Amino acid sequence: MSTYELWLPNGEGSKEFYIPRARLFPMPKKPSGNPRPVREVDAAVHVVLNPDYSGSATDFGLDIIDWKTTATLREHIWNHGLGVADGMDTAQRDILPKRHVDYLLDQTAEQANGRRWYFGAGTDEIATQIGTKTPSNDQIASAFIKQMLAIQKRGGKVAVFPSPYMAGRSESDFVDVFSRIDAAAEGPLLAHWLGEMFNPAMKGYFPGESFYRIMALPNFESAKISLLDEAVEIKLRREVAKLGKIIKTGDDFNYVNLIEGTGEAVGDGAYKSDGQSYPLGDYSHALLGCMSMIEDVAENALKALANGDNALYRAWLEPTIPLSHWVFQTPTAAYKHGVATIAMYRGKQNNDLLLPNNPNKRSFLHRVGIFRLMDMAGLFTEEQAVEVYQKHLKPHIN
Repeated sequence: MSTYELWLPNGEGSKEFYIPRARLFPMPKKPSGNPRPVREVDAAVHVVLNPDYSGSATDFGLDIIDWKTTATLREHIWNHGLGVADGMDTAQRDILPKRHVDYLLDQTAEQANGRRWYFGAGTDEIATQIGTKTPSNDQIASAFIKQMLAIQKRGGKVAVFPSPYMAGRSESDFVDVFSRIDAAAEGPLLAHWLGEMFNPAMKGYFPGESFYRIMALPNFESAKISLLDEAVEIKLRREVAKLGKIIKTGDDFNYVNLIEGTGEAVGDGAYKSDGQSYPLGDYSHALLGCMSMIEDVAENALKALANGDNALYRAWLEPTIPLSHWVFQTPTAAYKHGVATIAMYRGKQNNDLLLPNNPNKRSFLHRVGIFRLMDMAGLFTEEQAVEVYQKHLKPHIN
Protein backbone atom coordinates (compact mmCIF):
# COMPACT_ATOMS: atom_id res chain seq x y z
CA MET A 1 0.00 0.00 0.00
CA SER A 2 1.30 3.43 -0.95
CA THR A 3 1.66 6.08 1.76
CA TYR A 4 1.79 8.88 -0.80
CA GLU A 5 -0.62 11.72 0.01
CA LEU A 6 -3.02 13.06 -2.61
CA TRP A 7 -4.47 16.55 -2.22
CA LEU A 8 -7.12 17.61 -4.73
CA PRO A 9 -8.74 21.01 -5.29
CA ASN A 10 -12.37 21.06 -4.17
CA GLY A 11 -13.56 23.92 -6.39
CA GLU A 12 -13.85 26.32 -3.44
CA GLY A 13 -10.28 27.58 -3.46
CA SER A 14 -8.90 25.00 -1.06
CA LYS A 15 -7.62 21.41 -1.19
CA GLU A 16 -8.79 18.22 0.45
CA PHE A 17 -7.08 14.95 1.26
CA TYR A 18 -8.03 12.20 -1.15
CA ILE A 19 -7.81 8.46 -0.48
CA PRO A 20 -7.70 6.23 -3.58
CA ARG A 21 -10.56 3.76 -3.78
CA ALA A 22 -8.25 0.76 -3.97
CA ARG A 23 -7.00 1.45 -0.42
CA LEU A 24 -10.50 0.99 0.90
CA PHE A 25 -12.56 -1.29 -1.35
CA PRO A 26 -11.81 -4.46 -3.31
CA MET A 27 -13.02 -4.84 -6.89
CA PRO A 28 -15.96 -7.19 -7.58
CA LYS A 29 -15.10 -10.80 -8.30
CA LYS A 30 -14.41 -11.66 -11.93
CA PRO A 31 -17.10 -13.64 -13.76
CA SER A 32 -16.31 -17.25 -14.51
CA GLY A 33 -15.82 -18.91 -17.87
CA ASN A 34 -16.17 -17.53 -21.36
CA PRO A 35 -19.94 -17.50 -21.91
CA ARG A 36 -21.69 -16.86 -25.22
CA PRO A 37 -22.52 -13.14 -25.46
CA VAL A 38 -26.13 -12.13 -24.82
CA ARG A 39 -25.68 -8.53 -26.01
CA GLU A 40 -23.76 -7.10 -28.96
CA VAL A 41 -21.78 -4.15 -27.63
CA ASP A 42 -19.60 -1.78 -29.63
CA ALA A 43 -17.45 1.13 -28.50
CA ALA A 44 -17.49 4.39 -30.44
CA VAL A 45 -13.81 5.32 -30.67
CA HIS A 46 -11.94 8.61 -31.00
CA VAL A 47 -8.91 9.78 -32.96
CA VAL A 48 -5.70 10.75 -31.17
CA LEU A 49 -4.11 14.07 -32.02
CA ASN A 50 -0.41 14.44 -32.77
CA PRO A 51 0.97 16.92 -30.18
CA ASP A 52 3.92 17.73 -32.46
CA TYR A 53 1.77 18.78 -35.41
CA SER A 54 2.96 22.13 -36.75
CA GLY A 55 0.91 22.47 -39.94
CA SER A 56 -2.10 24.57 -40.79
CA ALA A 57 -4.76 24.96 -38.10
CA THR A 58 -7.46 25.39 -40.76
CA ASP A 59 -6.38 23.09 -43.62
CA PHE A 60 -5.17 20.10 -41.59
CA GLY A 61 -2.46 17.82 -42.86
CA LEU A 62 -2.93 14.08 -42.39
CA ASP A 63 -0.19 14.22 -39.76
CA ILE A 64 -2.45 16.14 -37.36
CA ILE A 65 -3.62 12.66 -36.30
CA ASP A 66 -1.36 10.20 -34.48
CA TRP A 67 -2.44 7.27 -36.63
CA LYS A 68 -0.37 4.63 -34.83
CA THR A 69 -1.83 5.42 -31.41
CA THR A 70 -5.29 5.76 -32.96
CA ALA A 71 -4.94 2.19 -34.26
CA THR A 72 -3.68 0.95 -30.88
CA LEU A 73 -6.83 2.27 -29.18
CA ARG A 74 -8.94 0.10 -31.46
CA GLU A 75 -6.90 -2.97 -30.48
CA HIS A 76 -7.76 -2.27 -26.83
CA ILE A 77 -11.45 -2.44 -27.72
CA TRP A 78 -11.27 -5.64 -29.76
CA ASN A 79 -9.03 -7.31 -27.17
CA HIS A 80 -11.75 -6.85 -24.55
CA GLY A 81 -14.44 -8.48 -26.66
CA LEU A 82 -16.22 -5.36 -27.91
CA GLY A 83 -16.78 -4.23 -31.48
CA VAL A 84 -15.26 -1.03 -32.86
CA ALA A 85 -17.52 1.78 -34.11
CA ASP A 86 -15.36 4.21 -36.06
CA GLY A 87 -15.84 7.37 -38.06
CA MET A 88 -18.72 8.48 -35.84
CA ASP A 89 -19.45 11.39 -33.51
CA THR A 90 -16.80 10.35 -30.97
CA ALA A 91 -14.17 10.65 -33.73
CA GLN A 92 -15.15 14.33 -34.18
CA ARG A 93 -16.71 13.27 -37.45
CA ASP A 94 -18.63 16.51 -37.93
CA ILE A 95 -15.36 18.48 -38.29
CA LEU A 96 -12.91 15.77 -39.42
CA PRO A 97 -11.90 16.55 -43.05
CA LYS A 98 -12.98 14.08 -45.71
CA ARG A 99 -9.48 12.90 -46.59
CA HIS A 100 -8.86 12.13 -42.93
CA VAL A 101 -12.14 10.19 -42.85
CA ASP A 102 -11.04 8.23 -45.92
CA TYR A 103 -7.64 7.47 -44.36
CA LEU A 104 -9.29 6.36 -41.12
CA LEU A 105 -11.63 4.07 -43.05
CA ASP A 106 -8.73 2.43 -44.88
CA GLN A 107 -6.70 1.99 -41.68
CA THR A 108 -9.56 0.52 -39.63
CA ALA A 109 -10.64 -1.80 -42.45
CA GLU A 110 -7.11 -3.17 -42.80
CA GLN A 111 -6.66 -3.47 -39.05
CA ALA A 112 -9.97 -5.24 -38.38
CA ASN A 113 -8.92 -8.55 -39.95
CA GLY A 114 -12.35 -10.15 -39.59
CA ARG A 115 -13.28 -8.55 -36.27
CA ARG A 116 -16.57 -6.63 -35.99
CA TRP A 117 -16.41 -2.98 -36.94
CA TYR A 118 -18.84 -0.25 -37.88
CA PHE A 119 -18.03 2.93 -39.76
CA GLY A 120 -20.18 5.99 -40.28
CA ALA A 121 -21.38 6.61 -43.82
CA GLY A 122 -21.95 10.34 -44.13
CA THR A 123 -22.35 13.19 -46.58
CA ASP A 124 -18.88 14.77 -46.15
CA GLU A 125 -18.26 15.36 -49.83
CA ILE A 126 -21.39 17.38 -50.55
CA ALA A 127 -19.81 20.63 -49.35
CA THR A 128 -16.94 20.22 -51.83
CA GLN A 129 -19.43 19.68 -54.65
CA ILE A 130 -22.10 22.34 -54.13
CA GLY A 131 -20.65 24.74 -51.55
CA THR A 132 -23.39 26.51 -49.62
CA LYS A 133 -26.23 25.52 -51.94
CA THR A 134 -29.05 23.33 -50.63
CA PRO A 135 -28.57 19.77 -51.92
CA SER A 136 -31.36 17.69 -53.42
CA ASN A 137 -32.52 14.37 -51.98
CA ASP A 138 -30.70 12.66 -54.83
CA GLN A 139 -27.41 14.42 -54.02
CA ILE A 140 -27.71 13.55 -50.31
CA ALA A 141 -28.57 9.91 -51.02
CA SER A 142 -25.72 9.62 -53.55
CA ALA A 143 -23.20 10.90 -51.00
CA PHE A 144 -24.43 8.43 -48.38
CA ILE A 145 -24.40 5.57 -50.88
CA LYS A 146 -20.86 6.26 -52.05
CA GLN A 147 -19.49 5.99 -48.51
CA MET A 148 -21.79 3.10 -47.62
CA LEU A 149 -20.51 1.00 -50.51
CA ALA A 150 -16.89 1.89 -49.70
CA ILE A 151 -17.41 0.60 -46.15
CA GLN A 152 -19.25 -2.55 -47.22
CA LYS A 153 -16.65 -3.43 -49.86
CA ARG A 154 -14.02 -3.30 -47.10
CA GLY A 155 -16.00 -5.68 -44.87
CA GLY A 156 -17.40 -3.13 -42.42
CA LYS A 157 -20.90 -2.68 -41.05
CA VAL A 158 -22.52 0.62 -41.99
CA ALA A 159 -23.88 3.19 -39.58
CA VAL A 160 -25.82 5.81 -41.53
CA PHE A 161 -24.34 8.85 -39.82
CA PRO A 162 -26.65 11.82 -39.19
CA SER A 163 -26.27 14.47 -41.88
CA PRO A 164 -26.76 18.20 -41.29
CA TYR A 165 -28.27 18.30 -44.78
CA MET A 166 -31.16 16.13 -43.57
CA ALA A 167 -31.96 18.16 -40.46
CA GLY A 168 -35.16 20.15 -40.92
CA ARG A 169 -36.41 18.11 -43.89
CA SER A 170 -39.84 16.52 -44.04
CA GLU A 171 -40.89 12.99 -43.20
CA SER A 172 -41.28 12.21 -46.90
CA ASP A 173 -37.76 13.51 -47.61
CA PHE A 174 -36.32 11.24 -44.91
CA VAL A 175 -38.15 8.21 -46.24
CA ASP A 176 -37.11 9.04 -49.80
CA VAL A 177 -33.40 9.41 -48.98
CA PHE A 178 -33.24 6.36 -46.72
CA SER A 179 -35.18 4.25 -49.24
CA ARG A 180 -32.55 5.07 -51.86
CA ILE A 181 -29.81 4.09 -49.42
CA ASP A 182 -31.59 0.85 -48.58
CA ALA A 183 -32.09 -0.06 -52.25
CA ALA A 184 -28.38 0.40 -53.00
CA ALA A 185 -27.09 -1.42 -49.89
CA GLU A 186 -25.04 -4.59 -50.19
CA GLY A 187 -25.51 -5.58 -46.56
CA PRO A 188 -27.23 -4.66 -43.29
CA LEU A 189 -27.53 -1.06 -42.13
CA LEU A 190 -27.76 0.78 -38.82
CA ALA A 191 -29.65 4.08 -38.63
CA HIS A 192 -28.15 6.59 -36.20
CA TRP A 193 -30.47 8.99 -34.34
CA LEU A 194 -28.19 11.57 -32.76
CA GLY A 195 -29.97 13.94 -30.38
CA GLU A 196 -29.49 17.69 -30.45
CA MET A 197 -27.71 17.57 -27.08
CA PHE A 198 -24.81 15.90 -28.92
CA ASN A 199 -25.08 18.16 -31.96
CA PRO A 200 -27.54 21.08 -31.96
CA ALA A 201 -27.65 20.92 -35.77
CA MET A 202 -29.58 17.62 -35.49
CA LYS A 203 -32.72 19.13 -33.98
CA GLY A 204 -35.82 17.64 -35.57
CA TYR A 205 -34.12 14.57 -36.99
CA PHE A 206 -36.48 11.72 -38.03
CA PRO A 207 -39.67 13.84 -38.09
CA GLY A 208 -43.14 12.36 -37.83
CA GLU A 209 -43.25 8.60 -38.34
CA SER A 210 -40.12 8.58 -40.53
CA PHE A 211 -38.06 6.54 -38.08
CA TYR A 212 -40.52 3.65 -38.00
CA ARG A 213 -41.01 3.77 -41.76
CA ILE A 214 -37.24 3.64 -42.29
CA MET A 215 -36.82 0.77 -39.83
CA ALA A 216 -39.37 -1.19 -41.88
CA LEU A 217 -37.00 -1.10 -44.87
CA PRO A 218 -35.40 -4.53 -45.46
CA ASN A 219 -31.71 -3.67 -44.93
CA PHE A 220 -32.10 -1.56 -41.79
CA GLU A 221 -31.54 -4.22 -39.14
CA SER A 222 -30.77 -1.88 -36.24
CA ALA A 223 -30.64 1.69 -34.98
CA LYS A 224 -28.39 3.52 -32.54
CA ILE A 225 -30.46 5.80 -30.30
CA SER A 226 -28.51 8.71 -28.78
CA LEU A 227 -31.33 10.70 -27.18
CA LEU A 228 -30.40 10.34 -23.48
CA ASP A 229 -34.03 9.50 -22.72
CA GLU A 230 -34.56 6.02 -21.27
CA ALA A 231 -38.35 5.99 -21.66
CA VAL A 232 -38.22 7.06 -25.31
CA GLU A 233 -35.63 4.41 -26.13
CA ILE A 234 -37.67 1.66 -24.46
CA LYS A 235 -40.71 2.70 -26.49
CA LEU A 236 -38.67 2.68 -29.72
CA ARG A 237 -37.07 -0.70 -29.09
CA ARG A 238 -40.44 -2.34 -28.32
CA GLU A 239 -41.86 -1.01 -31.56
CA VAL A 240 -38.93 -2.03 -33.77
CA ALA A 241 -38.85 -5.48 -32.14
CA LYS A 242 -42.24 -6.06 -33.79
CA LEU A 243 -40.39 -5.59 -37.09
CA GLY A 244 -37.70 -8.08 -36.06
CA LYS A 245 -35.16 -5.27 -35.60
CA ILE A 246 -33.01 -4.19 -32.64
CA ILE A 247 -31.90 -1.00 -30.90
CA LYS A 248 -28.32 -0.28 -29.91
CA THR A 249 -28.34 2.20 -27.07
CA GLY A 250 -26.30 5.34 -27.49
CA ASP A 251 -27.49 6.60 -24.09
CA ASP A 252 -24.36 7.31 -22.03
CA PHE A 253 -26.51 8.03 -18.95
CA ASN A 254 -28.91 5.08 -18.77
CA TYR A 255 -26.92 2.28 -20.43
CA VAL A 256 -26.82 -0.02 -17.40
CA ASN A 257 -30.62 -0.34 -17.22
CA LEU A 258 -31.11 -0.32 -20.98
CA ILE A 259 -28.60 -3.10 -21.66
CA GLU A 260 -29.95 -5.25 -18.82
CA GLY A 261 -33.54 -4.72 -19.98
CA THR A 262 -36.66 -6.40 -18.67
CA GLY A 263 -38.22 -9.82 -19.00
CA GLU A 264 -41.11 -8.55 -21.11
CA ALA A 265 -41.73 -10.54 -24.30
CA VAL A 266 -41.41 -8.43 -27.46
CA GLY A 267 -41.04 -9.51 -31.07
CA ASP A 268 -40.26 -12.93 -32.49
CA GLY A 269 -37.10 -14.44 -33.87
CA ALA A 270 -33.50 -13.42 -33.36
CA TYR A 271 -30.97 -10.78 -34.35
CA LYS A 272 -28.03 -12.48 -36.06
CA SER A 273 -24.66 -10.78 -36.33
CA ASP A 274 -20.97 -11.58 -36.20
CA GLY A 275 -21.64 -15.31 -35.96
CA GLN A 276 -23.94 -14.91 -32.98
CA SER A 277 -27.71 -15.15 -32.59
CA TYR A 278 -29.53 -12.96 -30.06
CA PRO A 279 -33.21 -13.67 -29.31
CA LEU A 280 -35.31 -10.53 -29.63
CA GLY A 281 -36.19 -9.19 -26.20
CA ASP A 282 -36.99 -6.08 -24.23
CA TYR A 283 -33.38 -4.95 -23.90
CA SER A 284 -30.96 -2.80 -25.85
CA HIS A 285 -27.69 -3.83 -27.41
CA ALA A 286 -25.14 -1.00 -27.32
CA LEU A 287 -22.97 1.28 -29.39
CA LEU A 288 -21.56 3.77 -26.92
CA GLY A 289 -18.83 6.35 -26.61
CA CYS A 290 -18.56 5.61 -22.89
CA MET A 291 -17.63 1.99 -23.66
CA SER A 292 -14.32 3.19 -25.09
CA MET A 293 -13.53 4.63 -21.63
CA ILE A 294 -14.31 1.45 -19.67
CA GLU A 295 -13.82 -1.47 -22.09
CA ASP A 296 -12.15 -3.74 -19.51
CA VAL A 297 -14.86 -3.13 -16.89
CA ALA A 298 -17.53 -3.59 -19.56
CA GLU A 299 -16.01 -6.93 -20.55
CA ASN A 300 -16.42 -8.28 -17.02
CA ALA A 301 -19.94 -6.84 -16.68
CA LEU A 302 -21.11 -8.37 -19.95
CA LYS A 303 -19.66 -11.78 -19.07
CA ALA A 304 -21.55 -11.65 -15.77
CA LEU A 305 -24.75 -10.79 -17.63
CA ALA A 306 -24.16 -13.68 -20.02
CA ASN A 307 -23.77 -15.96 -17.00
CA GLY A 308 -27.17 -14.81 -15.73
CA ASP A 309 -25.60 -12.99 -12.76
CA ASN A 310 -27.32 -9.61 -13.00
CA ALA A 311 -26.11 -8.54 -9.56
CA LEU A 312 -22.48 -9.02 -10.59
CA TYR A 313 -23.20 -7.26 -13.91
CA ARG A 314 -24.36 -4.24 -11.92
CA ALA A 315 -21.51 -4.49 -9.42
CA TRP A 316 -19.07 -4.00 -12.30
CA LEU A 317 -20.95 -1.48 -14.42
CA GLU A 318 -22.96 0.72 -12.04
CA PRO A 319 -19.87 2.45 -10.56
CA THR A 320 -19.07 3.77 -14.04
CA ILE A 321 -22.34 5.73 -14.29
CA PRO A 322 -21.17 8.85 -12.36
CA LEU A 323 -18.07 9.02 -14.57
CA SER A 324 -20.14 8.84 -17.73
CA HIS A 325 -22.57 11.47 -16.41
CA TRP A 326 -19.63 13.75 -15.62
CA VAL A 327 -18.06 13.32 -19.07
CA PHE A 328 -21.36 13.75 -20.95
CA GLN A 329 -22.74 16.61 -18.84
CA THR A 330 -23.96 19.80 -20.53
CA PRO A 331 -22.64 20.91 -22.95
CA THR A 332 -22.78 17.27 -24.01
CA ALA A 333 -20.86 17.91 -27.23
CA ALA A 334 -17.76 18.51 -25.09
CA TYR A 335 -17.70 14.84 -24.05
CA LYS A 336 -14.99 14.16 -26.63
CA HIS A 337 -12.50 16.00 -24.44
CA GLY A 338 -13.36 13.73 -21.51
CA VAL A 339 -12.93 10.62 -23.65
CA ALA A 340 -9.44 11.80 -24.65
CA THR A 341 -8.55 12.74 -21.05
CA ILE A 342 -9.55 9.30 -19.76
CA ALA A 343 -7.45 7.61 -22.45
CA MET A 344 -4.52 9.80 -21.41
CA TYR A 345 -4.99 9.01 -17.71
CA ARG A 346 -5.12 5.30 -18.58
CA GLY A 347 -1.79 5.56 -20.39
CA LYS A 348 -3.17 4.91 -23.87
CA GLN A 349 -2.10 8.27 -25.32
CA ASN A 350 0.15 11.16 -24.31
CA ASN A 351 -2.28 14.09 -24.66
CA ASP A 352 -5.97 14.98 -24.55
CA LEU A 353 -6.00 17.37 -27.50
CA LEU A 354 -8.98 17.88 -29.80
CA LEU A 355 -8.96 19.21 -33.36
CA PRO A 356 -8.07 22.95 -33.41
CA ASN A 357 -11.52 23.94 -34.66
CA ASN A 358 -13.33 22.04 -31.90
CA PRO A 359 -14.57 24.65 -29.39
CA ASN A 360 -15.72 22.13 -26.80
CA LYS A 361 -12.96 22.09 -24.20
CA ARG A 362 -13.25 21.42 -20.45
CA SER A 363 -11.59 23.03 -17.42
CA PHE A 364 -8.87 21.71 -15.13
CA LEU A 365 -11.45 21.16 -12.37
CA HIS A 366 -13.39 19.02 -14.81
CA ARG A 367 -10.24 16.90 -15.27
CA VAL A 368 -9.95 16.59 -11.48
CA GLY A 369 -13.54 15.33 -11.42
CA ILE A 370 -12.68 12.79 -14.11
CA PHE A 371 -9.79 11.52 -11.97
CA ARG A 372 -12.02 11.10 -8.91
CA LEU A 373 -14.76 9.30 -10.83
CA MET A 374 -12.36 7.07 -12.78
CA ASP A 375 -11.00 5.97 -9.43
CA MET A 376 -14.50 5.37 -8.06
CA ALA A 377 -15.31 3.31 -11.17
CA GLY A 378 -12.38 1.00 -10.47
CA LEU A 379 -10.25 2.10 -13.43
CA PHE A 380 -7.10 2.55 -11.30
CA THR A 381 -5.05 0.44 -8.98
CA GLU A 382 -3.71 2.50 -6.09
CA GLU A 383 -0.34 2.74 -7.79
CA GLN A 384 -1.94 3.92 -11.03
CA ALA A 385 -3.98 6.55 -9.21
CA VAL A 386 -0.85 7.94 -7.55
CA GLU A 387 1.03 7.95 -10.86
CA VAL A 388 -1.74 9.82 -12.68
CA TYR A 389 -1.98 12.33 -9.84
CA GLN A 390 1.76 12.98 -9.87
CA LYS A 391 2.01 13.29 -13.65
CA HIS A 392 -1.19 15.06 -14.68
CA LEU A 393 -2.70 16.81 -11.65
CA LYS A 394 -0.13 17.74 -9.01
CA PRO A 395 1.92 20.04 -11.31
CA HIS A 396 -1.19 22.21 -11.76
CA ILE A 397 -2.25 22.34 -8.09
CA ASN A 398 -0.90 25.19 -5.99
